[in-house]
This record gives sequence, structure tokens and C-alpha cells, in this order.
Amino acid sequence: MNEAGTEAFRRKLRTAFETYDREDARLVAEVRLLLHARRELLLEEVAGDGLALARDLGAMVDALLLEYHRAAGPEGRGLALLALGGYGRGELNPRSDVDLLVLHPEGAAARAADLAGPLLAFLWDVGLEIGHSVRSLPDAAEAMERDLSTATALLEGRLVAGSRALFRRYVERVVGPYLAARGGEFIESKIREARARHEFYGATPSRAVPNVKESAGGLR
Repeated sequence: MNEAGTEAFRRKLRTAFETYDREDARLVAEVRLLLHARRELLLEEVAGDGLALARDLGAMVDALLLEYHRAAGPEGRGLALLALGGYGRGELNPRSDVDLLVLHPEGAAARAADLAGPLLAFLWDVGLEIGHSVRSLPDAAEAMERDLSTATALLEGRLVAGSRALFRRYVERVVGPYLAARGGEFIESKIREARARHEFYGATPSRAVPNVKESAGGLR
């Protein structure tokens, strides 16, 4: 990861957020240009290292979310922005969507919605593809029990901005209990899921035209 380039990008973002209000269309235009320039620079410098590119793109979005949350001030207090899925692992591919969770304490759903609505509109306006949810700790626990794909994404949750205390509670009350109760079952389910996917898209890595994401030997 190019730390110097990442830090310079963060400084430019901070200056933009300090210059304009979050509702100012000029902020959207400036941030969109900064993201485009940063992405193009990373793509030019990739030098065949796809994993480094994915990590740098993840760091780019991290910096944006951190500055947005900082600019939100009291509005974002006590809430947490979590990266999920591949983005949660810090690996964001050039065409991947940004999977984001706005996590809130119980009783703070309205305040979380007040933050999430403008945030998501802003992210769409600056050109990002967003997958999003707004959940409390019980909401997250219930979603993990209900759906394997959601559980997979939430297990990879990573704090990007906001309350560290709330994120610790998320790990202790949601992720930890789920793994303790269903860790073995989860792994078996993921193995079955991968086998079914490979069977559908091609069970050999030697296909002439493989699905590079879903087939055996693919990028997953």
C-alpha cells in the first residue's frame, strides 16, 4: 500500500470537507473528482499486484467515510460505520460495490436513519455503488441467524468510523456468540455453498472460458 499517496489523498479530502458543508453541491463535485483521480492513479500504478490495488481502493473509501463521519459531528455520535464482506476484509475490487452497515444502539434507529440517508445519497452522488443496511445489535444477530450470505458479510465486519465501544459490543454480543454456537455449521454450509457454485459455473479450473469469480480456481 502506498502510504504517502493515501495520506495525501486524506489531506485533500479533509480540506474539501472543511471548505464546504456536506449539503453543498460543490463538495460532491470536488470529492467526485478526488475519487476519480485517486482511482485512476491506483489503476495506473498497479504493476500487476491486484491484491495491493484492492487494498488501496479499500483505503480510499475508508478515508472518505472517516471524513464524512467527522464532518457529521454530533449527528454521528454513538453510531458506527462498518465495512462488510470483501470491503470488510479491506479488499475492494475496481467494480465492486461498497457494502456498508450503519450500526446503532437500541433505541437510536431514528438517529441512525438521519445519518444514513444523507450519507448514502452523498456516496451515490460521488459515484460509488453502495450496498447498505441500518441495524441495531439485535437486528444484526437476527439477520445472521436468518441468512447465510448476510452472516458471511457480517462476520467480516470492520470498523471504519464511529464508536469503538459499539463495535466492541458487536463483536462480543453478535459475532462471538454466533461463532460459538454455529461456527462448525457455518463452515460446513460455506463448503456446500462453494461446491454447488463450482458445480454450476464449472467444477474445473481448466475451463477455456471460466467465470473468474464463481468457478473452481476463481478469484474467490
